[in-house]
Amino acid sequence: MHIVNTGYSNSNSGPDFLEAIIRINGVDWSGHVEIHKKSSDWYVHKHDRDPSYDAVVLHVVYKADRMIFRTDGTPIPQLELSRRIPRSAKEAYASLCNTTDRIPCRKLVNRLDPFDIALAQERMFVERMLERSAEVIADVHSNGGDWNLTFWKLLCSGFGLKVNKEGFKQLSTRFPLSILRRNSDNLMRIEALLFGCAGMLYRKPTDDYTEQLIKEFDFLKHKYNLHTMIPVVWRFHRMRPHNFPTIRIAQLAMLIYTVGIESNSRVYKNPPELLIKKLQAGTSPYWETHYRFGQESRASIKKPGKQFIESLWANAIAPFQYSILYERGDWEAQTEVLDMLTRIDGEHNRVTREFIPLGFATRSMADTQSLLQLFNNYCTLKRCVNCTIGKHILSHEKKSS
Repeated sequence: MHIVNTGYSNSNSGPDFLEAIIRINGVDWSGHVEIHKKSSDWYVHKHDRDPSYDAVVLHVVYKADRMIFRTDGTPIPQLELSRRIPRSAKEAYASLCNTTDRIPCRKLVNRLDPFDIALAQERMFVERMLERSAEVIADVHSNGGDWNLTFWKLLCSGFGLKVNKEGFKQLSTRFPLSILRRNSDNLMRIEALLFGCAGMLYRKPTDDYTEQLIKEFDFLKHKYNLHTMIPVVWRFHRMRPHNFPTIRIAQLAMLIYTVGIESNSRVYKNPPELLIKKLQAGTSPYWETHYRFGQESRASIKKPGKQFIESLWANAIAPFQYSILYERGDWEAQTEVLDMLTRIDGEHNRVTREFIPLGFATRSMADTQSLLQLFNNYCTLKRCVNCTIGKHILSHEKKSS
């Protein structure tokens, strides 16, 4: 038996693979392929009564426990895998499936060639960018084709990091973007709009700055019929003060004031060095001596750190730029965006640090983005047989047997 053509995977009802070509005893058979754990599953699923399965030319099973037939009574050839899979590969598969480790292949990945690991990371990086691009384009379509609105949403969620991402997402939809544009030349009004809609101006003011913000927001609220968020959505507990949502909103306000929110700005279309330079101002003066409203602290300029800005660029700005170039079919410019991510230092967090002792690269942002894709989409879901690394491990065991 020889598989001439695997056909294509069927995501709808019917056989698992369509339009395959299987050579059996020198004769080519064109048709479909069905896959089951046991032959008897053919009857459990009632395929013997379904004419749409009459074109099946091969039944692939782990265990062939009986013969199977089409609706007209003709037998279907079967390929049994249980005797063809080496014991070591079965043991490796069982290890991947049964482990409680956050990274299922932790004890097996050291058997792989570093070149295979590097290729797998590159594939995961591209896969992540394509997934993010699909999400961006879907959001643009839901916005009626407004790319700038989608960019604003991404920018906001990027400022929220992981802990306050949901809060910033809600904030980005609290008012029409046109209102922000109309007031983008006035830092006090930008802050009033953001802090007010965030639901952070509900307490009695204890200083002139807060009192002025409340007055500005009251004016904007009545003029534009704005609605505020519920304050409990914002998380401060167990966070470094520089990451407090109040500080991040103040930094976001300064970004809007100094750069704007138009996605075609040259600041957003260039590597993050220009964005780092633009955000040196940090925040308005009040936040240099405060982390929360009415609570004075030691003076410090709270500009976003290099790592934060690079993470913002990688997780919000780069996916957006890649998406818009993808829609335009500008492959050369798309490659430039990907190359930029290979030149930015990787982000180090609890997930990426776990992969370092296993031989995975974490030098660049492209490296660490690939590891986040691997961990979130494969490791945590135990999708080892769909994972490039998992496939290499199982293939290695098969070859070594």
